[in-house]
Parts: sequence; C-alpha cells; structure tokens
Amino acid sequence: MEQHDVRLFLPPRVIAELDEQQAYMSIDWVDKAETTDWIERTGTFQPGVRVHDGPRAGAIFDRVHAKIAKREQIDPDELRKTDASLPAIAVMLLGSRTFDRIGILLDDNHAAESIASVLQNTYYDGRIAVLNIWDTISHMETER
Repeated sequence: MEQHDVRLFLPPRVIAELDEQQAYMSIDWVDKAETTDWIERTGTFQPGVRVHDGPRAGAIFDRVHAKIAKREQIDPDELRKTDASLPAIAVMLLGSRTFDRIGILLDDNHAAESIASVLQNTYYDGRIAVLNIWDTISHMETER
C-alpha cells in the first residue's frame, strides 16, 4: 500500500460494521486504523459539500441509498446506509483534501453498480472510482 502511495480512509459507518463483524474477519482494520499511518478515520460526511458543479454529498448519498434499496428490493428505511455513505465521504474528501481521485473498494456488486450509476455523467465520474476489493487486492499483490 505504502509504495503505491495509497491511503485508506475508514468512515464511522464502516468502523461500526467492522466492529460488528470482527469474529468473521482475519484482520482488525479498526485496530490497524489506530496504529498504522496509511489508514485514517474520516469524520462524518458533510451533506452540503460539493466539488465544482458536482452534486452535493447528501444528494449522492440519497440517490445511492435509493438505488441500492431498489436493487436489493428492500425498504430503504430497513437498509443499512454504510455503502451509500461511501461516495458521500469520497465527495467530502475531494472537497477537503488535495486528492485528484478517490477509490471506493466494495465487495457488494449491487452497491458498486448503484454508486457507479449515480456518479455517471457528474463531475465525480472518473474522479471517484468504484473498485472490486478482491480484484484490487489481487492486482496490488501482483505489483509487489
């Protein structure tokens, strides 16, 4: 990770989900975020943040959440909001840091497709990449 100049940001919703799933995970990312300098905790996203003419972070969140609920055929009020918060956090990071691009790593195809379709044809298209976590890890391992 460090040799590729990659930083990992863990939003509060992801941290809560990781804490709940700790028994199933081999790596304690929450603990790593406390002790590793390439992992950072983000704050909560700011709904009004936007970059240039891109949609507000809150609008991105709402659209993604609605699309995921539709794809999953679940009432939006019963659907976890973790995945929908990721592109909103990415917008916040683009607006508050000096990053040109942000990547979101997911293992949920419905969420990935929903996020990509909401970002399509916006300022964030091409600036926020939606990547499969397992393909990305495999690629990084082969690049060592």
